[in-house]
Amino acid sequence: MATSFAGLLAARFVCGVGVSACLMAPLTGYRRWFAAGTQMRANSWMLMTGSLGMVASTLPVQWLIPVVGWRGLFACLALLVLSCIALIARLVPKWGEVVMTDAPEHESKPGYAEVWRHPYFRKMAPIGFFCYGGQIAMQTLWVVPWMVKVTGCSSQQAASGLFGLNVAMLCTFGLWGFSSPWLARRGLHADRLIALFLPWSLLFLLLLL
Repeated sequence: MATSFAGLLAARFVCGVGVSACLMAPLTGYRRWFAAGTQMRANSWMLMTGSLGMVASTLPVQWLIPVVGWRGLFACLALLVLSCIALIARLVPKWGEVVMTDAPEHESKPGYAEVWRHPYFRKMAPIGFFCYGGQIAMQTLWVVPWMVKVTGCSSQQAASGLFGLNVAMLCTFGLWGFSSPWLARRGLHADRLIALFLPWSLLFLLLLL
């Protein structure tokens, strides 16, 4: 319903607050509900499910906009979100009903300061910020303008390219969820895999440049 830039900015801000909960709420839930050995799989499949939404935002949106318009599309999205809220409220366990077996009985953390002071967090934060944050920034903000303005793609071709990118990410999260327990049993934990393959990803980025 926005009629100005300020209204659109406020709406974007509210959407961002909601999306942040979509990421952190399941991560917190898995920490409380699942044993440590299953959290990697649960996190991967949660991200895979989120990728379904990113896939749906490419070619399907390109097809629907001429039919219902972007305002109609957002109205449909709002109805779907409300449906999800109702299903989550009805089906997801309450905080105190299920607790993972190896969790402490009472977790009392003073705040985020303890996290920021932890050496492991400080070691991993730059990787998360630049690699994953950079990926999401490029994927959600810059890929389509680059395809349109630099490579000369049409809007349909750009939507197809973004569709392929998101399908690849969806499959990657799905395969990671399947394979992570098997890899962990063979001593290939996430830290070791990052150390082995992150340099290769940076090399491929240089080749793309």
